[in-house]
Amino acid sequence: MCMDEPDAIISIIERYPDFKIMYEEAYAICRNVEEVMSMFSEELRELDRNTVQLMIDEMQEEIDEMQKELNQKKRELNGISQELEKSNQELEKSLEQSRQQLEQKDHKIEELERAYQEVLERLSKLEEG
Repeated sequence: MCMDEPDAIISIIERYPDFKIMYEEAYAICRNVEEVMSMFSEELRELDRNTVQLMIDEMQEEIDEMQKELNQKKRELNGISQELEKSNQELEKSLEQSRQQLEQKDHKIEELERAYQEVLERLSKLEEG
């Protein structure tokens, strides 16, 4: 198809008669520059569409990968949140136990103070009497 020597073209046509039809069509197209430009324009449009589609596909793959990463981070964050909640509950339970122990100690101190006051009152009565 790229030869332009008449003898070579005739030789090929003699060996391959079907080539004559293809060559005539290609020759006619080449003579009609407008049609050739139209073919190239159509090919360029198709190439542009394919390039745009490829870019869209690549962007979609990036979006999908980012979505996977985001979902993984969400799962990790949920795990950490659950651990924090559990730790917070344990801390609240520990604080409640400490508060109860302090209340018990406060009551014990109050009882000891009352007992001490009673002892002081008895001593003072004994000293008076």
